[in-house]
Order: sequence, then C-alpha cells, then structure tokens
Amino acid sequence: FEDDGFEIGKHIGLVETERAKERKAHILNCWLHDAPAESKFMVKTTITDQDEWLHSFYYFNDEIPKEEDFEKTMSDYLSFEFSMIAQGREYLFENKETSKKKVKTKIKLDDRGWKEFLFIDIFDIKKGFYNKKPISSKKGKIPFLGATANNNGVTEYYTLKEIENNSKTGHGKNENLSRKIFEGNCIAVTNNGSVGHAYYQAIGFTCSHDLNPLYLKNYILNVNIAQFLITAIEKQKVCFEYARKWRPVRMVKSKILLPTTPQGEPDYKFMEAYMREKEQEKTEAYKKYISKRVKELENTKGVVSLEEKEWREFEINKVFNIKSGKRLTKSDMLKGEKPFIGATEYNNGITEYVSNTNSSEDFNVLGVNYNGSVVENFYHPYKALFSDDVKRLSFKEVEGNKHLYLFAKSQILKQKNKYQYGYKFNGKRMSKQKIMLPSNKKEEPDYEFMENYMRGLEYEKLKKYLNYKTGLQ
Repeated sequence: FEDDGFEIGKHIGLVETERAKERKAHILNCWLHDAPAESKFMVKTTITDQDEWLHSFYYFNDEIPKEEDFEKTMSDYLSFEFSMIAQGREYLFENKETSKKKVKTKIKLDDRGWKEFLFIDIFDIKKGFYNKKPISSKKGKIPFLGATANNNGVTEYYTLKEIENNSKTGHGKNENLSRKIFEGNCIAVTNNGSVGHAYYQAIGFTCSHDLNPLYLKNYILNVNIAQFLITAIEKQKVCFEYARKWRPVRMVKSKILLPTTPQGEPDYKFMEAYMREKEQEKTEAYKKYISKRVKELENTKGVVSLEEKEWREFEINKVFNIKSGKRLTKSDMLKGEKPFIGATEYNNGITEYVSNTNSSEDFNVLGVNYNGSVVENFYHPYKALFSDDVKRLSFKEVEGNKHLYLFAKSQILKQKNKYQYGYKFNGKRMSKQKIMLPSNKKEEPDYEFMENYMRGLEYEKLKKYLNYKTGLQ
C-alpha cells in the first residue's frame, strides 16, 4: 500500500496530502465490504502458520504479457547471440533446437485462452551450486552463470579442470563434478541479486546458488519455446527483490500465466510458432542492415598488423578534449527518449531515458567513467546527457567517428587495473594518464590506421554473423 496519500517532506517526514482520506477509505472498503481490488493491491487467501505473512508471497501477476514484452525478450537474445558469435563463441548455440519452418500468418496473443499454472507443474526446479567463483585462465568454454541482469547470465568461462578443482570456500573439501555441472537446454532464473531475470542455456554450464535451473516437464524445450516462457517468467519478478529472494522453496509455490490448448494444457506449439515469427522478423531486419553495412565496408583499405605498426605513448589530454558531465538525480529525471549516461559497465553506459536538457548534452563522444565502474567507456553517436560520474572525450586534431573512438576505447581500458572505486579516474588523473596508440612518421597518432583497422574488424564480425544466420536458413 505504497500509494497511501502520504509523501515524504525533506527534513519533515511524512506529510498528509489531500488524497490520504480517499486512500484510507479505499483500503477499508476493500477490507470490510469486499469492494473489488486488483491482486497487486490485495490478495484474498487462506494463511497457515507455515506460510509467509507477506502480500508478495501470495501475489501473482495475472496480466497477460504484451507483444512488446516478447519483442524485448527476442531482441535481447539475438543481441547476445551476435555478441558471442563476434567473440568466437558460436559453440554456445550448438544445441539450439528450433524449427526452420517459416511462419506465414500473423499470430496474435489473444488467439488462445490463458491460464495460470504452478511452476512445479511446468518445470523440474533444480538448485544451483553453492560455489566460490574460480580464478579463470581465460581459456575455458564452460559458462559460469551468476545473479546478473546482463549477458544472458554469463559472468565468466572456465575449463572443466578449473571447475572440478574449486570448492565453495575456494579450498578444502570439494564436491563431485556432477554436482557442479548442469545440463543445457534449460532456463536459468536468478533468485538473488538481479532477482527474476531468466535466460535460455543451450549447452552445459556451471553456476552459483543464486540461480535456479528449470527443465521443462512433459515437452522438449527449444529456444523459441524458452523465449516465450522466459517472458512469462519475468512477468512474475515484480513479486521478488533482493530482500525477498526467489529461492526454489518459494518458486515451487509460484504461478505462471500461459496460453492453453482446448484441453486446458500449456500450448507449446503456439508458443514456439509465436516466438519463431518474432525471431524471423528481427533476423530479417538485422540481416538487411548487416548486408548494407558489409557492402559499405568491403572496400576498406588494408593495413599492416598491430605487431608491425609503430606505437608511442600519448597523454590523454594531448589527444582529447575532456569535459565533465552534470549531476541529474533520479527525482529530477523526466521520462523521455534521450539516453542518460551513467557510470555503469553495461548497456553502452545507458542507465535511463529522459527528456531533460542540461549543459552535459553531447554526441559523437567517448563517455569515460571516472567513478562507479571506473575506466569503463562507451562511444555515443547519439545525443545524450552525461552523469557527473562520466567524462566526455572528443578528439582534438580530427573529427571523431565510431571506428576511431572504439580503437581509443580499447586502449583506455588497458589502464583499468590501476584504478578502482577508492582511486577514481578523476579529471586530473585522466588528463595525465598515458595510453599507447599507433603512430605515423611524424610521431603523431596514426588516425588513418586506427580507423581502417577498426573498419576491417567490423567487416569481419558482421560477415561472420551474416554467414551464421544465413547457414541456419
């Protein structure tokens, strides 16, 4: 009952507004006289001494997912797929089972009836492994899943030996390898941290106890069905948070809303066809974009290898103009379409979308975190506002572009290990920080080389993904 008609006044505390009496009357009317109430406000149920006496325990989000919910799920997965293929990790999708049959008619969510089911009736719910994250040699191929909202849940990769030799304390008594490795073709759901995020895992993986691996009962899971189920699962994350974790003991009592067959069973064929249609739409649009970009890049001038190129050190302030961001608090943010850049390591630095305007508004710059996720940096070709925790870098001698900024990004990140939250990458330190850049005969940064090198890389990555998706058709 957060909307109770009271507001918090600075240095005052709770302040009664003109809505307080109406809100009090509403809750009493629902409680005493059975006035209609949405389940997200009030749930009527029997409570036993074994149950949690919390609204969240009984609340079930009974809103049927919208088309845009499924659009986002598919877009997120395809973005992860492209990222992994570009990094040479195609094997992550080797067990991806899906039909190649094209969907010819537009499928609508209201083509089916919907019904609530208990999670335990749909899934075999497993516990993750209470595991101390091993030190990685960076040679492994087995994904480690953690309680994150990003990168399809993957936080690191390990070899089988690294996983086998590690215990929950990092030393001493160990568990059997079979307890640490989970089979693929399942959905992993975060029960802690970023609670309620769900990810399809095609291949075997290891994970922390902050994950619940879910295996579909009575039907063979594939990536399309998984993406539909993920969208339905994530609709229920509003019931949970860091202080109320979604551990298996709670998940077995949770409910999920799904489309049904005339017999009242989950309609997996409908789910698969619906998400296959979404995948085809997104893939065709992306293939069209990639094909255009590949054509634009195919005449890129060849360059020598990085090893053959001459390199020199340059202070950042000799190469870039450095400008500060401006503080914009959550309470002052106005919803809009303009990206707001914060000191994060995810989502290209975008933490919100706002309609505010201030002196930090800029575009075609590199946003470099001096606080938060220190030294992480991202290229921003669009107009955006920048937090006071982010510096804006623009080239002094040349007009910057995507390829030049992305080259510079990698070189700035090379200095990340010397900075941290307690030793911030502030303006003074940033201006004096040296980075290595390729140089020309005049001992100046070789911008032509940097641009052509990154253009060539973009061509290779796009071509690789295009060939991968074309091969699936």
